[in-house]
Amino acid sequence: MDVMSKNGNKQTKFASAERASAAEVMRQKENIEASDFLDAVMARTPFMFFILNDQRQVVYSNHMLMGHLGFDEMNDMVGARTGELFRCIHSDEEPGGCGTSENCRYCGAVQAVLESKKQDDLVIRDCRLTLDIDGKMVPAIYEVSSKPFTWIKDNYFIVTLEDRSANLRKEQLEKTFFHDIRNKAGTVQGFLNLIRNKQHEDNSQFLDLATKGIKELLEDIEYQDILIRAESGDLKMNKTAISVQDMLTSVLREYHVMAMHRDIQLQSDFKEDDVLVKTDSVLLKRVLANLIKNAIEASVEGDTINITYTTDNDTVDLVVQNPAVMKEETRLQVFKKSFSTKGEGRGIGTYSIKLFTEEYLDGKVSFTSEAPHGTEFRITLPLEK
Repeated sequence: MDVMSKNGNKQTKFASAERASAAEVMRQKENIEASDFLDAVMARTPFMFFILNDQRQVVYSNHMLMGHLGFDEMNDMVGARTGELFRCIHSDEEPGGCGTSENCRYCGAVQAVLESKKQDDLVIRDCRLTLDIDGKMVPAIYEVSSKPFTWIKDNYFIVTLEDRSANLRKEQLEKTFFHDIRNKAGTVQGFLNLIRNKQHEDNSQFLDLATKGIKELLEDIEYQDILIRAESGDLKMNKTAISVQDMLTSVLREYHVMAMHRDIQLQSDFKEDDVLVKTDSVLLKRVLANLIKNAIEASVEGDTINITYTTDNDTVDLVVQNPAVMKEETRLQVFKKSFSTKGEGRGIGTYSIKLFTEEYLDGKVSFTSEAPHGTEFRITLPLEK
């Protein structure tokens, strides 16, 4: 990993791109290592930390962080920035590297360092990352703290990290999955009690609602099971040739009532001939359902959501468009696990769209969000040959 070759001044969309030279970084590393207290005590503390120079480059790391990242030698880390060590998918989007892309504006790690420098005090931020591990998209969240200090006339930051990924999963289960399960189970129980008490002569309506509630309950449980298996790499595909029009029509039918209750119109305009894709119908239905549900929740009374598809050579684009425009913070973090405009403990829908489509369905997800067109998501899949 040649992290010291990335040098020089570059344009940036957020933090400074300037880096210290390889010789300067090594000098700083040697000065830091000369501290007996640091090397003998701090390096072996039971938490992850590293030390950055004023250009946000690593000059020192303890063994716990090295092990967490899979490095055997500290010299392999020296000179890199945080996102480059963790293999953040945005760390090489700009020539200046980590901290210089548009997405870095909302990175808790960069924010913590910059704000601690400005305040000359300890700053703690949550950092949501999407990592590229051997070509696979892996979500991670850390609590990052940064505290500036000076050592032998050079300015540094001591940065600690706490991996919160496992705790986050637990919070999401408690705040969304278990909460939704309890609500739906309570609703079904209420309808069954009405039927048992025979308060109405015709109970068919309540039976229908109870059946619908149980179906949704089972779907929620199945969705969580699919997501867990997808993240662990254990999800098995059952790919068959399916009609694009039939798939879209089926999902639209399921969300028609939800849209109608909000006075939102779901408009499907299938101008092209029907085409076939070879895919897992259950997983693709989950992806499209999340897209349409998100579009409904983002829309307001009187809006129209357009659902269509277009073909191009060997691929088909499934398109969901609504009039709303995302805020910049949402647009730049839309696929990050745990990021949500709906509150803490949520943020699974769009993350799962990308995970399922790109890791399992051999497709691609893209989107645009700008006035006056609104927000448009595209799922690109290969056509059945």
